[in-house]
Amino acid sequence: MAMDAKKLKQFAERDGKGGGGDKAKPFGKKGQQPGQQKPDEATHDEPDEDDLDDDEEDENESDDEIAARVGAQVAAGKTDPDLMDHLDGYDPETDGNPPAWVNDEATWERAKNAVEKSWDDYDQPYAVVAHVYKAMGGEVG
Repeated sequence: MAMDAKKLKQFAERDGKGGGGDKAKPFGKKGQQPGQQKPDEATHDEPDEDDLDDDEEDENESDDEIAARVGAQVAAGKTDPDLMDHLDGYDPETDGNPPAWVNDEATWERAKNAVEKSWDDYDQPYAVVAHVYKAMGGEVG
């Protein structure tokens, strides 16, 4: 299994020497010493939920890729309840575009432009735009 660049860097830096640590005393999950892990953590190398944060932009992911990934999640019903609350009753014609709760208009426009290519594919395109906006690092106020 290949290690992504971010994890590889963390692995290299964790003992402060640029190496993988003391081989006689390997590091456990999230800095735990061996034996402190739960049995299934000690035997499985699966990512934690924290490692699967879909709301953060991948440095190598294009706006279109973010829109496709996040759009599929929203279409599957995997939505952020707080964003959906903000969108409840939102009408861009009367409420403004971007909505008042958007803190970064440039990122909102990037998100909207990325979603516009497949706008008609979504039941709630502004829900997709809001989730793409957040995935691109946009802040909600």
